[in-house]
Amino acid sequence: MMRKLLPLSLLLLAALGCQYTVFGINLSATTATDAPPPTLAIPTFPAVPTFPPPPTALESPVPSVTPTYTPGEFAGTYKNMFEISAFHPCGAPQDEVYWLGAGNIPGFWNRYQALGGQGTEVFLRFTGELSPPSPLGYGHMNGYQREINILELYELSLDGKCP
Repeated sequence: MMRKLLPLSLLLLAALGCQYTVFGINLSATTATDAPPPTLAIPTFPAVPTFPPPPTALESPVPSVTPTYTPGEFAGTYKNMFEISAFHPCGAPQDEVYWLGAGNIPGFWNRYQALGGQGTEVFLRFTGELSPPSPLGYGHMNGYQREINILELYELSLDGKCP
């Protein structure tokens, strides 16, 4: 009810000669010859910016992040413990240790457990794939600079020796 009365009351006051401006429109009691008609400013907006089309798959700006693994034959010692899967290749410096992935080799863990299990150092000889060095790391908490995956296992023993 109040909404309907407000505009009527403003028009009544304007008819009585009172000066009122609502939304930029003067509601005073003037005739058309006394004042020019009100002009309303229409806001202008800047043009919509144009963007270049997205790159196609052939011109992708993001390089591939999949590392290239190097296949080969490897031999060395291996130890598995809580959050550790450490392979030390034969002939490598003592601090060069790789994260070993052997999860998809059938029977690997059963054979390792039969030789003593967690904490037991064993000798491995296998065909595998070696990752490139990575500053981001591999394995648990990215603690290893490289990763090596077993493809085919030839030897897993306690008495193996590096050639």
